[in-house]
Amino acid sequence: MIKQDIVQRVADRLGITKVKAAEVVVGFFDVMKEALKDGERIELRGFGVLMVKNRKTGIGRNPKTGEVKRWARPCASSPARTWNPSSSTDGR
Repeated sequence: MIKQDIVQRVADRLGITKVKAAEVVVGFFDVMKEALKDGERIELRGFGVLMVKNRKTGIGRNPKTGEVKRWARPCASSPARTWNPSSSTDGR
């Protein structure tokens, strides 16, 4: 399913035009993106929890020499987006 499919379903369900439904869907995703950029946790009951966590700094290994060390990039700690589904959406 792509964004246009979501727009179509919202328009059909609410009885509004696709243009209005697109504004709602795009606005919803924009709000979610801004919240995640700000490090906020998004909890949607019955759907799941979206959040940003920092990954630990990785350890790199040179396959030629076998040297192991902490690399500045690209293994450095970085943000990772995670989604924990609710029990009603994870297929249990």
